Amino acid sequence: MHYAEQVWAKKAKEEGILIGEERGIKLGEERGEQRGIKLGEERGKAEERQKNIGTAIDMCYSLGVPKDVIANQLVKRFQLSHEEAVALVGKRLS
Repeated sequence: MHYAEQVWAKKAKEEGILIGEERGIKLGEERGEQRGIKLGEERGKAEERQKNIGTAIDMCYSLGVPKDVIANQLVKRFQLSHEEAVALVGKRLS
């Protein structure tokens, strides 16, 4: 690195300006954190949805609602396919 580049890099660092690899690393970290947060939120929503589906199945079954009616309600409430709903009810109640 030439002397002028060293002086410029030192001044940029003092002023908090990221250059070259530092800038790429910082951007990568920020994007990674954002992606991690977003994935965590999505994962949390999916887990919460699964809990809600399980609770709905348990409550309906304890009230004596037939399995096919429970499956139909899951299709309406949670936008599942009929096959997925039947499978979830069967798995939960077995």
